[in-house]
Amino acid sequence: MIIKQSKVHLKIKSFHPKLFEKALNKILNKVTALNLKISKSISLPTKIQRYTVLRSPHIDKKSREQFEIRHYKKFLVIYFDSSNPQEVANMQYAINYITNSLSGCQLHITYLNK
Repeated sequence: MIIKQSKVHLKIKSFHPKLFEKALNKILNKVTALNLKISKSISLPTKIQRYTVLRSPHIDKKSREQFEIRHYKKFLVIYFDSSNPQEVANMQYAINYITNSLSGCQLHITYLNK
């Protein structure tokens, strides 16, 4: 029997670190419960955008406020056997669960077939 390995790339982004960690824990718990293999969990660099705003543009130019936005990102690779119908069903269930249960996070899914 030929084992046909396929993989799914998940890229997760969020602005809020607690929601981000909660979403990652949900994904990892569901994938391990369905006996799918996570081969890579890569933390991507946190992107920081800083903004400076003048409080009073008319009189006091030295009075300024600074704000920043942080983008948290992680990349997961999940392997499954595409010739096994049970694993394909488990993967479809996991993807549906992940897309419907993540709130406050952006998700990008890429399916690769070897």
